[in-house]
Amino acid sequence: MNEVKVSTSSLLGYATVSQSVESEDLPLREQYLLAGERLLDQGSGLVAGLDALTVKALVSEVGGPRSRSSFHATFGSRDAYIGELLERVLTYGFTAFEALSRAVLPMIEQSVPPFDVLVRDAARANFEAVRDGGELTRFREALSLTAHETYGPTVEAVVAVQYERLVAIFEDFYRYVLPIYRLRVRDGISVTDLVVMLAALIEGFVFTWEVDSRWVRDDVTWNNLPGWGLFPIAAHAIIKSCVEEMPPDPTEE
Repeated sequence: MNEVKVSTSSLLGYATVSQSVESEDLPLREQYLLAGERLLDQGSGLVAGLDALTVKALVSEVGGPRSRSSFHATFGSRDAYIGELLERVLTYGFTAFEALSRAVLPMIEQSVPPFDVLVRDAARANFEAVRDGGELTRFREALSLTAHETYGPTVEAVVAVQYERLVAIFEDFYRYVLPIYRLRVRDGISVTDLVVMLAALIEGFVFTWEVDSRWVRDDVTWNNLPGWGLFPIAAHAIIKSCVEEMPPDPTEE
């Protein structure tokens, strides 16, 4: 009998609820997917982990009165199961988004902070979550599998969909935050462009940190504000170069 934590989050509701449940009380589909996550974690790499996900191993991991027929009745085929499992384990950036939301949204709800402070705290939370969360490492490993004879097409399709979802979530965030400060993206630049630039920036900084963390300073006093780091300064520069003040609203005059 396994106890698992089930977390649900409303991305623009910004509420996260965690509850403990016995795995045997979960729907059978969820039990099989959780079993696959556990088996993947035991592998020495994504390919080895996927190779180990035989129907026999999954049925055994779920335990109880299960059979191959229960697996096939739930997923149809092992390939379909692998695709659904990869959609769960190759998530990239969602943990970072939740960290950013927790850091930024309470400030906005209580009293709108200066924009520089908002960018600093949001960038720091985002960077730390990507750096420490492990999602980027697995996502990189998945990208290396796109040419794999067996898993390549499935991995490539899942990676593309997950990145689109990630960009869409962060687009919604900036579309929510920028008008609060009466800001908009400049002509010729879209919110999508802004998100893609920031995503590429954070990936580069995390890679540099992995090579030698000494290069990614996080103890910088900048613009007369303490608590900055090189990534928040770079993110601030990109955002400021891409946004401008909204024109006055004639209805408010």
